[in-house]
Amino acid sequence: MTQAPDLPGGIRVENTMDGVHYILPGRDLGEARKIGIGFIIAGLFVTGFMIFWMGGVLNFGSGGKGNGIPGLFSIGMGLMGVPGLIAGVGIVSLGIAIFRNMGHSEILVSHDRMWSIECIGPFKLRFKRDISMIDRFVVDDVTPKTRTNDGSWKVMVKSQLSVIKVEGKSGKPMLVAIAYPNEMVKTLADSLTASVAGLSHRPGAFTVSEEKNIPVVDESQGAVPVDAPVAKPVDSKAIVREMENGFAIVMPPAGLFKGSKGLFLFSLLWNGFMVMMTSIMFFADKTEKTPVPAYLFIAAFWAVGIGILLGAINMGKRQTIIAVVAGTFGVKTTGLFGTKEIKLKIDEIGSVRMGASGGEVNDKAIMELQVLDKDGNKKIRVLSERKEDELLWIAWLIRKKLALPGELKKTAFWKNV
Repeated sequence: MTQAPDLPGGIRVENTMDGVHYILPGRDLGEARKIGIGFIIAGLFVTGFMIFWMGGVLNFGSGGKGNGIPGLFSIGMGLMGVPGLIAGVGIVSLGIAIFRNMGHSEILVSHDRMWSIECIGPFKLRFKRDISMIDRFVVDDVTPKTRTNDGSWKVMVKSQLSVIKVEGKSGKPMLVAIAYPNEMVKTLADSLTASVAGLSHRPGAFTVSEEKNIPVVDESQGAVPVDAPVAKPVDSKAIVREMENGFAIVMPPAGLFKGSKGLFLFSLLWNGFMVMMTSIMFFADKTEKTPVPAYLFIAAFWAVGIGILLGAINMGKRQTIIAVVAGTFGVKTTGLFGTKEIKLKIDEIGSVRMGASGGEVNDKAIMELQVLDKDGNKKIRVLSERKEDELLWIAWLIRKKLALPGELKKTAFWKNV
């Protein structure tokens, strides 16, 4: 096999036994590398807590002087802190690597599979995707931004940064070459497409450039696709009420199991496990004194379980009313934690869409209805308990009635985090 030429921007390309290996240069995160400080602080907190936990559990005996031999229960509880300790040290190391710009990406392409490898300090995170499951590569924007005191957005790096999103039949896209200069990423995407097609002889893989997918940077230029009609799902219980000076969409509760997206069942399993663990702690042999950290550990897990249960009940039982009256867009949500109302002037709204809420269930993103202002900021986020086809219909219906631009096929990555 002829040696593949290197790509511009310092990307090394090496032939392997059955494919191509791309090695990207170290990424420069600019001011965004300060994110690593947050990881370092969080990691030190986790590490310190786990050391306190393990020491407290194992330091028992006559009068708590540490001269006794730990029992099986204490040893078991102490060992439960080892994964947390390892995680804490790992988070600290990750933070140091981010802060010192010690990260780069690698990509392996074979005749039937693609790997995305993120190298961050001593860690290597590997993700893979079968070639048969790939439909396209999408170049998207990941330029980190932060708000200034006057409310405007400030770019934290010197140039526009992008990512390749490998999309296909497996649902959630695989991210490749995260946070590299835009031109470098587009060149890499073209090369990856050629490599995949050449190695697999699969002509279906193709690259969709930023310009063709109308990224957020083009949104202000009016590069908006036609908003195709979306039919109301047959199982939707939403009620649309037309009024003289507006309209309203009434969304009744979705139900505990459907509305909670599986969180209600998960909370029952979690709390059932906690009942068993708590019973063991309080009713086991009391020849040894239960250390204080054990109670803190159990209390923390109970807090998580109860929080998940209450959140699931809230998702399943809340009712939402979306109304447009006399030039004002309003959302009223009534749930377990009370009633919340948000209002916007219609002329402040830039778009309405379905977008990722940030939560996941079984590695699948939980979607929600998002109302964005003209700068792309999320002003209203509701209906995370609804199914995706219903969210798409509601978003389209609102856009149609308010004469808003059509939903972008792909929105900027940084606005979805």
